[in-house]
Amino acid sequence: MTTLKVNADRISHAVCCEPGGPSVSSSQYHLLSYPNNSAEPETLPNLLFTCDTEQDLPYVTAFCELYAQHFHCTLVEPFCSQDADRKDYVRWLSAGQIQPNNTVVVALVGPTTSTCANVDWDIATALTDVGHGTAGLVGIMLPHYFDMATEVRNLRIIPHRLSANAASGYATLYTWQHVMRSLFNAQVMVQNALETSRLSFVEPVNSLPLKKS
Repeated sequence: MTTLKVNADRISHAVCCEPGGPSVSSSQYHLLSYPNNSAEPETLPNLLFTCDTEQDLPYVTAFCELYAQHFHCTLVEPFCSQDADRKDYVRWLSAGQIQPNNTVVVALVGPTTSTCANVDWDIATALTDVGHGTAGLVGIMLPHYFDMATEVRNLRIIPHRLSANAASGYATLYTWQHVMRSLFNAQVMVQNALETSRLSFVEPVNSLPLKKS
C-alpha cells in the first residue's frame, strides 16, 4: 500500500466556537483547500471531511491536493474534551459549516473508523436540519479497509449511522480508487449526494443515539 504523507503547510487553523455558542472548545475548523481566482469559494461545493485522524488524515490531504481547485474542503479537528455535549456539537457544526444545498459530508472509512465518536457526530450533523435542509452524505472506503480489494463488497464494520443511510438510499459508498481515478468521478459523487439530499422522498436516517466520546 502506498504511504501518503500529510502536507502540514496545506492545513490552516480557522474559526472556533462563536462567543456565547455551544461549548465545544476543543473543536476547530481546518481549511484544507485554497481555490484560485477562477471561481469564488462560495460557488464551489463544500466538502466536510470526517475520519479517524490518527490513521487516515493523509487520505484527506491527498484528496485536497488533487482536487483543491474544484471543491472547498474542510476538516473539523476531533474533540478531546470528555465534557463536550454531543447535541451542542451537532448544532454548532451544522450552523457553522452546513451550507444550504451545497454541502456534502465525506466519511473516509478505514478499519477503525466505526470506533470514532467524532465521525458519528459529524455524520449526524450532515443529517440534522437546523432550518436550511440536510447535507449530502457519502462514504469513501479506503484501501486498507478492504485489504486492497477493488470494489465495495463484503462490508465489515462501518459507522452504523453511515451504514443505515447507505441502506436507505440517502448515502452512497465509493472506493478510494474510484474517487481518485478522475475529477469526473469525484464531481459525480458530490453532485449525486447533493441531489439526493434535496429529494423529499429520500429521508435521512438519524434516529440512532450519538456515540459517546
